[in-house]
Amino acid sequence: MRIYLLFFLLLKITIIYGNEIDTLSLLTGGNTKYWDRIDSNIVNYGIAFSKDSTIEWYDKDRAIHYTCQQDEMSERCFVINNGRMYIYYRMKDRKSHIIDSLFILKITDDSLIINFNEGNDGMLIFIKSKDQNSKTKPWVNPDPRLKPGFKAPIIQDADLLTDNIESIISWLKIRGDPYPESFRVRYKILIDKNGNIQQVSNLEDPSLLNPFNYFYSLLFEKIKELRFFPAMNIYSNETYEFKWVLPINYNR
Repeated sequence: MRIYLLFFLLLKITIIYGNEIDTLSLLTGGNTKYWDRIDSNIVNYGIAFSKDSTIEWYDKDRAIHYTCQQDEMSERCFVINNGRMYIYYRMKDRKSHIIDSLFILKITDDSLIINFNEGNDGMLIFIKSKDQNSKTKPWVNPDPRLKPGFKAPIIQDADLLTDNIESIISWLKIRGDPYPESFRVRYKILIDKNGNIQQVSNLEDPSLLNPFNYFYSLLFEKIKELRFFPAMNIYSNETYEFKWVLPINYNR
């Protein structure tokens, strides 16, 4: 019986671990593999996955595509776990953090379908690029502010956001209005030279925020009240405007 149970346990571990290895092999082709996006809502032309866990979005010229200044400053990486792909920044001077979580809906040697949820809405569809030889190249318009001494903005009160979320939930609970027990949402924000937020936009599909629209509208207003230490050059003390993707993962 012990031998049987041990065999079953080892088999289960092998299947789970093996599936992740197989997925990684299909994604990277054992080195670096290029995937061209073919669905109608094309934002970036493609993605390159490498066996060292780095990931690069590229445009039609294979130039690396950045969605914000954070992308330029940090190495973007990925990890596969239980059928999900977690994308994170690998940074030298601070703790790495997850910026995206994607469901792998389908993967073969020549096709890839991923999504931000387990459904069919908003799928990102890729095929194996016919050009597997051309390497990605540096972005043709690098941000001139990214030079020695540049420091990204930092939120002034890291606990304020959590306090605001708890406050909103407590108020909605009194009113009898619905609220999420846990959620993940991303906001694209523009931080000015004084550390104030000038622009906010929600990066999530509005249909995914139902039935908690009122909660998210209140949270949106609280996001605009956050204050940051602005982006700056620590040598010259010059401050900058900065576009930032703010991910919020909350669990009660």
